[in-house]
Amino acid sequence: EGMKSDNKRILTIHFPILHFQFGILLESNSPDEVNKKLLDLQNKIGIESWRQIFPIMLSDNGIEFNKLYELEITGNDNTKISSVFYCNPYCSGQKGACERNHEFIRYVLPKGVSFDNLNQKDVDLIFSHINSTPRNSLGFKTPFELFKAALGIEVLRILNINEINKNDVHLKPK
Repeated sequence: EGMKSDNKRILTIHFPILHFQFGILLESNSPDEVNKKLLDLQNKIGIESWRQIFPIMLSDNGIEFNKLYELEITGNDNTKISSVFYCNPYCSGQKGACERNHEFIRYVLPKGVSFDNLNQKDVDLIFSHINSTPRNSLGFKTPFELFKAALGIEVLRILNINEINKNDVHLKPK
């Protein structure tokens, strides 16, 4: 979240093995808003791809996630497509890689900066830069490169995450 008074938030989705993360701008902090945005993404990706990409969703216990269980089942035949699990309260280490990636967001959007002036294009650009940053832990490859190899360029296009030339990556407020 930006400032406490902000309406907008960024929902982050993290793929730990790839160190890849993207964000979805939320207009509010409600469970219905979170589910709506995730269902919109599910519709863009398709059920079969969703099942492959999101077999497990691990979330913290924020009130905005208390209806995620609704995303486990789809269709009239009640087919299970994902399993949702929640971290224990005050155990951020259970999703430590996600928290580490949040540090990259704070390089661009320091605490106290309002998110209310952001749009989804801004968020996509921020995550394009973050995912184009080479990581020592990845053998100096980028999360973008690994995601592209694992899940393909089409999913990246749907997510609006683009590769930024390594020399052009900026992780500063601008």
